[in-house]
Amino acid sequence: MTTIASVWTHAQFIDSAQIKGHALGLRIAAGNVPNFVDLATGGWGGLIQDWLNSSQTPTMANFATLADVLAGCVTRVTPDARDGLFTAATSPKGDGQPTR
Repeated sequence: MTTIASVWTHAQFIDSAQIKGHALGLRIAAGNVPNFVDLATGGWGGLIQDWLNSSQTPTMANFATLADVLAGCVTRVTPDARDGLFTAATSPKGDGQPTR
């Protein structure tokens, strides 16, 4: 979940295979990671569990789905888990699959 939280909060700063941008914006994005995941336990962070995010928006469900998909890929639940993830992540624009 820490990986998903880091990508989620830094999404606007991802440029190809790099995270880059204004130092203040990057610091704010990094500071928001604990809102999604408790860094000490790997469990849910406080803000994502509040009444608005947990039950009134799809944020928590989307976050959990992404974390589950990535965990299945990392642990190789099936031998082709990574390839399946990359196929699913192919841009609808047809500009290719993500790379490692």
